[in-house]
Amino acid sequence: MHKVVSIIVISILLTSFLFPSLGQEQPVGIAGRVKIGTVYQNGVMVELKNLNTNRTKMATTQRIQNGEDGWFVCAMSGGDGQIIQGKVIYNGKEYINTTTIDLSKTTQWLNLSIEINDSGGEGPSDSSPSPPPPPPPPSYSPHADFTVIPSNPKVNESVAFVSISTDPDDDIINHTWNIEGQLFYGQMHEHIFRTSGNYDITLVVTDSMNNIAVAQKTIHVAPISTQEQQNNTPETNNTQNQTNETESNITISIIIKDKNNNTLPNTPVYIYDENDTLVQTTYTNDTGMAQVTLSSGSYRIKAYYGTQTETKRMEFMSDGRVVFLFNPEETQPSREEGFNWWLVVIPLILISAMFVVWWWRKSKKWW
Repeated sequence: MHKVVSIIVISILLTSFLFPSLGQEQPVGIAGRVKIGTVYQNGVMVELKNLNTNRTKMATTQRIQNGEDGWFVCAMSGGDGQIIQGKVIYNGKEYINTTTIDLSKTTQWLNLSIEINDSGGEGPSDSSPSPPPPPPPPSYSPHADFTVIPSNPKVNESVAFVSISTDPDDDIINHTWNIEGQLFYGQMHEHIFRTSGNYDITLVVTDSMNNIAVAQKTIHVAPISTQEQQNNTPETNNTQNQTNETESNITISIIIKDKNNNTLPNTPVYIYDENDTLVQTTYTNDTGMAQVTLSSGSYRIKAYYGTQTETKRMEFMSDGRVVFLFNPEETQPSREEGFNWWLVVIPLILISAMFVVWWWRKSKKWW
């Protein structure tokens, strides 16, 4: 047994010594510009590849918020010393450049330049382009991060992406979102996903010194339960009927607060149909709101807060809203409001006293 333990320990030490970079990977931001001739071009596909792990990502050059063209930004996993290769195919030729990851920097710069001769032909790729000015030390660089509300979104539900990025100098000037291949700007963006699945969301923040930080998260958009119900219904050849059935779907917004107007997040809500069959369960988000998509009709909506329960039965022919107001806190009933136990205790005491007197007299000797 001791030999086995010794072999395992030695193996771990040798692995750590021979492969120090294993387990050291983390998300890194890859940024750069593509120039064809003397013009920075938008819409150019760039293939990024970690030559150490063979993982690849695709990025497209676009115009950023300050009006500069030819920029691409991508988040990849990598470790110190690993090599990232960028490749562009232009007119059937490959143009390649590489950069070495330095985790002490928030952004790894990787520019690609395609030279065009005066005769119109392409020259060799500029394998050592002059990168932009290096970013300042990491302690002065921005940190990108964002939150998703609600955290478990569904199809056709409004999803808010809120930047919680930080900068030591409070100097973040641009927020750029990449969602479903489209760019959006601002500290917050609301988006609606029409199909379920996994989506990569990328946030790029820039400070006034052109330092870039990247955050990327994958969210899962769940299908709505009514889709499953529709899939179980008999198929019909009447396309018009199917269209009308889809258009009859409505969105119900459920808002839950206490009577002091404080929102109540993570509050469970149960929705029943006309036959009192549970059709959907949801929870309020951080703003105290839940949204569900259902077909028009009559529903019984029940909300819970602690031991308090509120139920509302409503009929919806179009989008609607339901508001629940709960007591701010659950309080025990006062003595005046509760059951008066003295009405039971006092008679019991009197009956017990009478029984004791009767028993004493009965047991007393008559002589």
